[in-house]
Amino acid sequence: MVTIELKISETMDNVDRAYPYLENRITRISLEKRTTLGINLGTFIFLKGKKGDILTLQVANAFSEDVIDDPSVIYVTSKTFNKIGIKQYTNNVSIETVGDITLGCDPEAFLIDKSTKAIISASRFFQKWTQVGFDGHMMELRPFPSTNEIVLLNNIYHLILSARKILNHHNIGKQCKILGVSHYGTFTAGFHLHFGLPPILLKRQPGTRSLIIQMVSALDYYVGIPSIIPEGTVDSFRRTVPYLDYGKPGNYRLNNRTLEYRVPGGYLLRHPILTLGLISIGALVVEDIISRIKVCTDNFMEMEKVATHTDIIELYPHLPDIKELLSTICSTSTKNANKHLSIIEADFEKMLGWKKREIYIKQFIGCIKNNIIFTDDIEYNWRNFYNAKQYRQMVVH
Repeated sequence: MVTIELKISETMDNVDRAYPYLENRITRISLEKRTTLGINLGTFIFLKGKKGDILTLQVANAFSEDVIDDPSVIYVTSKTFNKIGIKQYTNNVSIETVGDITLGCDPEAFLIDKSTKAIISASRFFQKWTQVGFDGHMMELRPFPSTNEIVLLNNIYHLILSARKILNHHNIGKQCKILGVSHYGTFTAGFHLHFGLPPILLKRQPGTRSLIIQMVSALDYYVGIPSIIPEGTVDSFRRTVPYLDYGKPGNYRLNNRTLEYRVPGGYLLRHPILTLGLISIGALVVEDIISRIKVCTDNFMEMEKVATHTDIIELYPHLPDIKELLSTICSTSTKNANKHLSIIEADFEKMLGWKKREIYIKQFIGCIKNNIIFTDDIEYNWRNFYNAKQYRQMVVH
């Protein structure tokens, strides 16, 4: 328990007007204050909002003008400050350093005119970099990250509700259906997963890139293959069309904040069971990979020990080669993917964190095995799920 004081940074607000997606997700803290709190740059901290929600903010350097003004406080944007609602935390409220892998995502969905079935560009209703924003023609949700799957799921649901409120301010928006598919015509939608890794893995240093490539290879097998099976043959365009990187094995981005895994498609936003299953599988696999790599590289000091496909196979013997991954994921058929599913499921049960995520992953796999097809209406599915007893039971577990 510690006492911290929050302060609005006018500089952050000015940056926020151009890049609100970034500044509203971070807290800027001086070196002096970080030393006092015992936290490092890149660390994630939890702050409780006035509505009871949890805001997860990443620690960044304070701007020089803020340090000169007062180096003893932690700085946030006015939007973040208003969400928290109080100036100072007493010792009754904790500030926690996130020890687990931080989970985030930015799923996309289509807005479709219910009458004409035509795509309506999300840019007509949303701003570029807001939490409910747009990317190309698609609506993109950017929920606050968390170390807990259910919290992240709840954050997504609240953004879906927010999207509907915004759409209802426009006559044409009222006629929009929020569609959960991975492609519509020649347009594609992704469901990218973001993982807040140990800072040393996010830095551009010798050995990091090779190690990350091997991590992504494991993600392609354990996350990528299960993620394409619900799409089936009908929604295979994104992963099979040759001129798109989307949906293809090895597709990722790395920056100083997260590893972004880009294979899963927007179909997984269709229903909360699919979304929660995807996030849980991603969390399970990344936590297991990081734990194994940490041991075999002497706490990430010898990253060359996991630099090749041969090295990662020593940790995960069932991983296929790249040709098998390509032929399995980049196929109109999911027949081969289903053949791998039993091996993948058995390996899940041996991974760290399986017990705490078992129910969510089994629900997801159950849908696959039973060929359950949900309607493509995202709002209908999510509202029904959150109003159902099933959701409450899953949260209890």
